[in-house]
Amino acid sequence: MVFGFLKGLFQERMLSKKRVHSLTEFRKMAVQALGYLINHAKSDYEKGLYILMKQNVHETKLIFHAGHSLSGMAKRVGNSLVYGVTKGEHVNQIQLVQKGKSVFLIRNHYINLPADHIFDGERLSFQGLITLSHEYAHFPKRNLRGFANHFGVDMEQSEELIADMLAARLAKTLGFKEHDIIRHFDGREIVYLGFPFREFIKRAVS
Repeated sequence: MVFGFLKGLFQERMLSKKRVHSLTEFRKMAVQALGYLINHAKSDYEKGLYILMKQNVHETKLIFHAGHSLSGMAKRVGNSLVYGVTKGEHVNQIQLVQKGKSVFLIRNHYINLPADHIFDGERLSFQGLITLSHEYAHFPKRNLRGFANHFGVDMEQSEELIADMLAARLAKTLGFKEHDIIRHFDGREIVYLGFPFREFIKRAVS
C-alpha cells in the first residue's frame, strides 16, 4: 500500500530509508488499529473521530525539521513561570483561488515534526509515536463546544484533550502498556490549568 505522506518526506539527511520504513510500518499498524477502534466505538461521535483520524493517517504530509522541538515559549500560569516546547504542529491552510468567474477552495494540511524527537536512531521512538498520533488527531470536530462545556475547559483545551485521548487510545490498541502511555503525559496537565488530566488519560486507556 502506498501512502500519500511520502510526498512530504523530502529531507534526505533527516529521513533515511530505514526511517521512512519505520514510519510506513507505523502507519500501516495505525490504520489497522483505527479500523478496530471504528468497529468497537461506543457512539457515533466516537466512531466519527476515529474515521477522521484514520483519514489523516492516510493523507497528511509530514515535514521534518532538525532538533528535539519546533519552538519553546515561557508563559505565566498562576504565580509560576512555565517553559513549554512544541513537539508537533498540525497546520491547516485554506485558500480561495479565483479563475475567471469560478472560485475554488483549496485546503492544504501538513504536520511539522522535530526529527530528533520523533526518531531514536533509525526507528520511530515511543515519544515520537505518541506525538505523531496526537497530531493525526487534530482536525475540525463537531460538538467541540459541548465537549468543552461538559469538562469545563475552553475550546483550545478541548481540542487538545480530544487529541491526547485519541493518541492514548491508539497507543493502547497498538499494544503499548498503560503505565508507559500515562507516564508519557506527565507534566502535560499544566496545559489544562487544574483539570484532572491524569485521571482523564487513565480512563482513556483503561
